[in-house]
Amino acid sequence: MVYTSLKKIFAMGSWLHETPEFEILMKSVNKDYTTMDDANISFHKIVELTNLEYAIDCTESRKDLSNTWREYSVWCASLIEEHITESECKDAIAAARKYLLGEIDAESLKPIYKAAYHARCFPKNDLAEIQDSANSCAVNTVNSDIEHCIQYGYLNSGYGLLELGWELADVNSLQENKFLEI
Repeated sequence: MVYTSLKKIFAMGSWLHETPEFEILMKSVNKDYTTMDDANISFHKIVELTNLEYAIDCTESRKDLSNTWREYSVWCASLIEEHITESECKDAIAAARKYLLGEIDAESLKPIYKAAYHARCFPKNDLAEIQDSANSCAVNTVNSDIEHCIQYGYLNSGYGLLELGWELADVNSLQENKFLEI
């Protein structure tokens, strides 16, 4: 199980702490803006009390867990991987997997991200939405900006699954259950 703290979330900026979700977290541990501290709060608890999207936003407070967040992003991309159309995007997800295995370093991801980002196209066919989601998801598995890596992985895989006809509740449940395994 992984943790953060109210202080770490607060330090990320008003976009995270000036929210109803942050108020809920503070109340859950009997704290306010003057008494919050570095006591651990699990990401499980954040999901339970708020929602997965807010918990994913809070991952920015733990950049030291970048491999964990990238692993989740790769898992998200794998859900719609068969719809990746651009070879550079396929290379990106392969590189992210190699990085997670320690076979390549973070510097190696930068040119792969750039190539995939520029190669990503917006297909104009019946599968355009799912293909764009899959390509975008793959691109972000190698994004050095780790908060975008996990956020866009989560969002683009969700969009892709919805385009494939999944029910929103099923997409949410699948993504949340995997996140809670962290």
